[in-house]
Amino acid sequence: MAVGRGFAPATFALLAGCNLITGATDLTTGNRSTSTDRQDARSETGASPYDAQIDSGSVDMDGSHQDEHTPDDDAPSEPRRRVFVTSMSWSGNLGGLPGADNHCNTLAGTASLDGDWVAWVSGKDVGALDRLTSEGPWYLVDGKTLAVRSRADLQNDSLAHPIDISENGVSVANDVVWTGTRAGKYDLSNCNGWTSSSSTQGGMSGSTGSATATWTANIPDGCGVSNRLYCFEK
Repeated sequence: MAVGRGFAPATFALLAGCNLITGATDLTTGNRSTSTDRQDARSETGASPYDAQIDSGSVDMDGSHQDEHTPDDDAPSEPRRRVFVTSMSWSGNLGGLPGADNHCNTLAGTASLDGDWVAWVSGKDVGALDRLTSEGPWYLVDGKTLAVRSRADLQNDSLAHPIDISENGVSVANDVVWTGTRAGKYDLSNCNGWTSSSSTQGGMSGSTGSATATWTANIPDGCGVSNRLYCFEK
């Protein structure tokens, strides 16, 4: 008696045994592809099913997956310090270094600029550079213009960009600023430690239009005139 579609019983049993050995199932059910189908898929795509896992990172011997990154990827970035030139001007009697710093912090607060601010002026015992605690860099208050790369640039009297924007974000081009500072240090012209407004005394001044040494040490100015201040975020 015939079995199935013309297969002899022995032939049918032989085919069934082959299926059990190879793990193949009826191709019409779609439950499982044969090794031939997998080879065809590889030839069509040009990659094996495991290539994506290998390309996206390393795989340990136990099969676990590791992402490729370094610890620096998660390190926080250094906050940007800011610098501005004041919108107001004062005589050489600034009230000493504390008075000059107070002018900077008052204007920064009015402009909703947080942080601790120090005026770029030197006293008899301390240079303006030594009054800063940060290594930089410093940006204008527009948040994108790099003005000072580092403390080393301040010591070399070199800027990346003139400090020509006020705390309010307004351009202040080619105006005069009290500094009493040369190469980050104390200059003899300082309106008697920034306590004098006498026209017979002088104070070293800089220019907001300069990115070279004259940004901080241009010419001495009479202490009776009113000039601006540079304010650095500590």
